[in-house]
Amino acid sequence: MQTQQYLSMLNDSKVPIGYSGVCKMLNCKIILAKILPCITDHIAPYSPIFFSSKYQLFFYFHHTGSIGLYYREEEQVFQILERAKLRYVGSPPTGRSL
Repeated sequence: MQTQQYLSMLNDSKVPIGYSGVCKMLNCKIILAKILPCITDHIAPYSPIFFSSKYQLFFYFHHTGSIGLYYREEEQVFQILERAKLRYVGSPPTGRSL
């Protein structure tokens, strides 16, 4: 189900299957809600490079669970990662270690 929602989101956005270029995120909350479960469960088949102009970051992920981040402001990235940890791991944020 999670993979289907992720792939449907890409298809609805006219992103071709296997595309590895950049995709601008217009609504981070919706996109991350669909992507993070796929990352944490290691079930997403591929990832374009996502870009958020609001957070000034690029990220991609691999089906093995590895994530690549390129960012301008470190603090914003840690805020995003801590939110993801709280939501999908279930433990309260404890600094910057994930």
